[in-house]
Amino acid sequence: MNKKKNIKIKHSKGRLYKKRKSKGRKVLETLVLVILAGGLIFVGYSAAGPLIAHLSGGENTDDISAPWTPSEITSSDSIQNTGDSETNLSSSETKAENSGGSGSYLLPQSALENGSSLSNALSEAKKAGFTVILVPVKDTSGNLLYKSSIEYVKDTELIKGTLYAGQIVSAAKTNGLIPKAVIPTLMDSGTPGHVEDTGYTFASGGYGWLDNTAENGGKRWVDPFLDGTKKYYSDLSEELNSAGFEEIIISELRFPDFNPIDESFLLARCFEADRYKALTALYKNVFDSSDKKTAVSINAKDVLDGYGKSYGRTAEILKDKSFTGIVYLTVDLTQFDTELKTGEDTSVKLSADPVKKASQLIGKAVEYVGTNITVVPVILPNGISDDTLIRCYKGLAAE
Repeated sequence: MNKKKNIKIKHSKGRLYKKRKSKGRKVLETLVLVILAGGLIFVGYSAAGPLIAHLSGGENTDDISAPWTPSEITSSDSIQNTGDSETNLSSSETKAENSGGSGSYLLPQSALENGSSLSNALSEAKKAGFTVILVPVKDTSGNLLYKSSIEYVKDTELIKGTLYAGQIVSAAKTNGLIPKAVIPTLMDSGTPGHVEDTGYTFASGGYGWLDNTAENGGKRWVDPFLDGTKKYYSDLSEELNSAGFEEIIISELRFPDFNPIDESFLLARCFEADRYKALTALYKNVFDSSDKKTAVSINAKDVLDGYGKSYGRTAEILKDKSFTGIVYLTVDLTQFDTELKTGEDTSVKLSADPVKKASQLIGKAVEYVGTNITVVPVILPNGISDDTLIRCYKGLAAE
């Protein structure tokens, strides 16, 4: 039997790769797991005002652009309890980061097309009152949105950017902004075709594994167990850190949604109970390569679905009790109905008010993540108005 043609490897009921969103909001969804809260490690939330100004096309009002500084949320009694204090900014750096402005600006991918578009985007960010910019240096198709100098990728089709990392950093700092890089990792359909030893393959060898049949749009994923994967993301991290990015934020650090049939074709390690160690190892590689300046994005639903006892998808790294650091907790209110299950037979009623609902979800998620994690909540704009998004952030800040 021709395995490549006849075996159906993955049947996904949901869409793993999102369709294009409306122009007004697609800037926030460029990287699948969107970071709205930037790297305000001690502050904990980004200001919603400048965010909404950006979503509206850069227009500003006194009401929504005024800087504000809410309290952080941490799962421990002390914000310092993050395992390695070197992962945090010093007090002086934090003050510098938050003074004179607020929040973080996620650059649209189009901002990296050339020097002029970058300059315009940075000017908008500065005018809106941001102090931190988040730079989408890569997408989930594997494309690098800057001109990398890494020897084994610099001449491949993965390079889509025209600006070097150092040029982006220099432009940001010239505008008084703090640049941070955002990298989707394992949900990556393009890298396995260009970087050796990065993609899932059948245990018998020869064929690259897809998350669905090719005729149904199957995509490749990056395998965290492979040395090529570790080297590639370490090299990216080192390059970006050397260029001057202040933090590396990695998203989509997760395994695909395997089906039972996949166990017949993939290596057993992909299904073992301690496979999360591969995620931790990859995180540590990036962490070390970035001079210990790395954070991870995790979806709140992935945390809450495990009832604090087990974790899947983006939250699977939390199974490793040795994992410490900064987690950007993304919350999509549309993923939750009127009740939140907290166990097999227990649940809590969720408020109809989005502000209270967000508070309930974040509070329970923080309870679940453990005492060695610093949590930065992120409210996604899905299904809610701009005004409601502002109220969510301000409501959380007031608690």
